[in-house]
Formats: sequence, C-alpha cells, structure tokens
Amino acid sequence: MKSLISTLVNAWRSSIRNQLTLAFATVTSLIMLIFNYNIIQHERDFLMKQSINHTFELARAISVSSSSWLLADDVVGLQEIVLAISNPELRYAMVLSPEGRVMASHDSSLIGHYLADPISRKFLMSTPANLTLIDTKHSLDIVTPITANQQHIGWVRIGLGRDKLNNNLRKVAIYGFFMAFLAITITIAIARWLSGKLTSKLNHVIMVANQVHAGQTNQRVQLEDMSEIGILGKDINRMLDAIQYANQRIELLLDSISDGFYGVDNQGIVTFINPAGAKMLGYEVDEIIGKDAHELIHHTHNDGSDYPSEDCKINASFKHGIRSHVNDEVFWCKDGSSFPVEYYSDPVIEDGNIIGAVVSFNNITQQKQNEELIWHQANYDALTGLPNRRLFQEHLLQETKKAERTHQLLALLLLDIDHFKEVNDTLGHDMGDTLLLEAAQRIKNCIRETDTVARLGGDEFTVILSGVISSNDVDLIAQKILHALARPFQLGNDLSYLSASIGITLYPDDTTSLTTLLKNADQAMYSAKEAGRNRSHYFTSSMQDAMQNKALLVKGLHEAIKKQQFDVYYQPIIQIKTGHIDKAEALIR
Repeated sequence: MKSLISTLVNAWRSSIRNQLTLAFATVTSLIMLIFNYNIIQHERDFLMKQSINHTFELARAISVSSSSWLLADDVVGLQEIVLAISNPELRYAMVLSPEGRVMASHDSSLIGHYLADPISRKFLMSTPANLTLIDTKHSLDIVTPITANQQHIGWVRIGLGRDKLNNNLRKVAIYGFFMAFLAITITIAIARWLSGKLTSKLNHVIMVANQVHAGQTNQRVQLEDMSEIGILGKDINRMLDAIQYANQRIELLLDSISDGFYGVDNQGIVTFINPAGAKMLGYEVDEIIGKDAHELIHHTHNDGSDYPSEDCKINASFKHGIRSHVNDEVFWCKDGSSFPVEYYSDPVIEDGNIIGAVVSFNNITQQKQNEELIWHQANYDALTGLPNRRLFQEHLLQETKKAERTHQLLALLLLDIDHFKEVNDTLGHDMGDTLLLEAAQRIKNCIRETDTVARLGGDEFTVILSGVISSNDVDLIAQKILHALARPFQLGNDLSYLSASIGITLYPDDTTSLTTLLKNADQAMYSAKEAGRNRSHYFTSSMQDAMQNKALLVKGLHEAIKKQQFDVYYQPIIQIKTGHIDKAEALIR
C-alpha cells in the first residue's frame, strides 16, 4: 500500500501530464463509484421489494386455502396445499397452529412438533393481525396469520432463499464495475491525449528555454495557436528578442571598447572575454573561455615574481566580495611576453550571493613609459643626463640621514667651470653643450659609484661624497677632478683649455642645515675663484664672517640711499699740457 501511495505521489509530482491524468482518473472513479453504488442500491431495493411482494402474495394464498382445512383439522388437505407450492427459491413452507405446532410442512418429519427457534418465538408472541418479515443475508422468512370468522386459527410460514436475488445483484454490480472501468479507461485515454497535446506545447517551451539557457539564444517558441500557451510562447519570443537585442548591444559595446574585459565564475573559470582583451593576451576568445583564469591569464608582480592564487585580488573578489584596483602587476601573454597592467576586479552578486567577478584591464605600457619619461625629465638634466637640482636635493637629504646613522662625514663639492662663457661666445652654444657633456663624463669618472654628481644649471656641477673618513679622501677626489678638467677639450677643430673652481664643505662639521650647506659650498667655490681659479677651497668660518660683513655693507648702502645720506661730487680732470678740463670724475661720499 505504501509503495502504491509512493508511486502515485511520484507520478503526481513528475509532470503536468501525469497530474492531469490522475486528476481525471480520480474524479471519474469517484463519480462512477457513487453512480454504481446508487444503481446497485436501487436495483437491490427493487428486487427485494418484488421478492417480498411475491412471497407475501404466496403466503396470503396459502392462508386463505388452508383455513377450511385447518378448521376441519384435516392434516392431509393441509399437506397437499403445502406440497402443491412450486417455487425454485422455496426452502420451506408450513402451516402452524396458533401455539406453533406444525400442522403441515414440506418436511413431514416436523408435523406435530412445536417450533421453538428464535424466529418462531418472535412471531408467536406478535399480534396475529400483522405479517411478520424476517430478512437475513441468504433468505426471507415470512409469517402470515390464518383467520376464520375474524378469529386467529393458525399461521403460515414460508422461507425463500435469496441466492437468485444475490446473483442478480452481483451481475448488476459486475456490469456496473465493468462500465466504470471502461469509463475510467476511456477517461484516462482522453486525459492522456488532451494532456499530451497540452504538455507537448509546454515541453516545446521548456526545450526552447533549455536551449537558450545552454547559449543558443537564437531559438524561438514555434506555436501558432491562440491558446494561453500560444500567447505565452509569443510573449517568451518577444522577451527573447529583447534579450538578444540587449546582448547584441552589450557585445557590440564590449567589442568596441579598447580595454579588456573578462568574467569568471566563483571557481575562477573564465565565462567570457571581449575581443580586445583576448587580443591583448595573444589568444583567440575560444581559447580562454572555460579555462582557469589564474593559470591562463597569468599575472605576477612588477618584477615578474609569482604569488600564490590565494593572494590574487581577483580571487578575493569572487571569494570574499572585495573590489580591487591594481596597477603594479604584469599580465603574461600566450607567446611569453608581458605588459604592465592596470585592472579593476569587481564581484558579481546575484540574490545576495557572489557568483563570480568581472575584471577590466588595460595595457599601461605607454602610460608607464610616459610616467618614467616625466619622472626622468623632472629629475635629470636634459643635456648631460645627470641628476638635476631636484633629484640632487633628494639625494643630499638621504645621504645626510645616512651620515647621521653611521656617524660619518659627508662632503659636498660645488664646481664651476672657469671662463666657460668665453667658449659659448667664441665657439657657439653647440660647442658649449659638447664641452658640458664631456665635462660631466670626466667628473663621473673621478668619483665612486656610491657618490652622486649632479648638474645644477649652466656650467655648475655638484658632487656628494658619502662615507668620508678624512679630508684627505676629499682632497684626492677634488684634485682628480681638477686634473681631469684641465685636459684639453676637443671642440670641433679647436682645442679648448679650461679649469674649474671647487668649493668644499663638510656635513655635519660645518653645518647641519641643507640650505646652509649649499651656501657654504658656494662661498668656498667663490673663494677658490678669487684665489686664482683651478683649485679647490674648503669652507671656513672666516668666509662666513666675510659674507656677513658684505651683507651688512649692502644692507647699509640700501638704507643710505633711502635716507639720502650720499653726496655726489664731480672732480675735474685737467690736461696738464693745455690746462683745459677734458672730463670729470663723479665721487659719492
């Protein structure tokens, strides 16, 4: 029983066709069972009523015929009446005295006996004027009183079998159930046919839906009828047309974008990539879709070093829903080449669940080159390729911090080429640039790789010597530079002989201020020039005093001008030979 119920439940859940068939069969079965039950009950009542009426008529006839024989106490006559009864359903017939003694019977052995069974006791105790009917499953027992001159003189008891009645009812039931089975079978067949026509349309819609889900977006529902399913099919087709149009617009948009786009599911498998992205990586679109993104679209740090997939920002998007922006990695192409990349990784969320990620990326090789060019132009001298003033100041700051940590000296050399202006004036600026290039190279050749040489502008260079142990080390390098610059320069067809003046200051002995350090080197360099050039001078405190005095003098002169504290005197110049005044000399006092 449980297996049958389970089978019916599974059939009900399996398809609409089975549901409709079961529904039709169930309703038809209920209707036919109720109908058959009513027919059988009606037929039973009819046959019972007919059988009872026939038996009552027979009992009354015997009662009338036997009254005279009963009054005469003629047992033989009574016996002839009883034996004359012909009925195939007759089981017994007897005439009884009022007290229940058998006067005549089909079974002659009962004559003269008193009946004491429950049925006999029941009718013997009843009112004689009433007919007594006792209906059992297999027989009808009818008792009729015999009266004469309105007096009760005995009983007639007849028993008829119900086999024929039951057989007739059985035939009616069998016929009814056969018709019910036939009706149910026909109903099921019709239901299967109707539901088949209905579900075939639904199955067609489902097939189209599955094909669209599998990527065949050009499939359409082929239903031309005007039923509800036909209308549904047309609505689905309109929806699919709209989706296909939107997808085409999206594909057109993605195809026209120069940036690369690709998507991954929550296992890191590539689900789509636009042509521009595939082209950047050197693949065909079909070569990438369905592959593991981290393995195929391999990306590393800027220096080419790998990192585990769990540290991948793209993995963090589809695993943890983290949006990432990366511009310090490189993507590796199919042919083994690579390019610096900037990419955004965004999680894709549907119904609150992360189902993947979308990555937009771009080759930023040109951008990196531009950034490097801009940085180089901002930090290096365009002519000599040496660090410019900006980068020099950064290096100087770093070297002074290093000197503080190591407790070592730092020497700053400020160098100016003597009489450089004469080269520009006589040979032209092109030759001047050639000279500066050669001078820069000669200076670089005189220092260590850990030292820094920079061009501050014009013919002015500076050198940072780090890790100085004593001033002797500085003197050796300064003399080496002076000797290198003293060698003749080949400028076209001409040889130029130049020299240089070098100012030297020490950190932190002379000062701990970077601004003051540059001023000290500048003062020492001008002292070298005043001393005859082609030499180096260390900064001394007397230079600082002289500079301060000079500054005070300049300041006092400016104040005197404002306060009109100067007087101008013109002193005549006289020719001695002629005694005439040729000109005058102006003096300010």
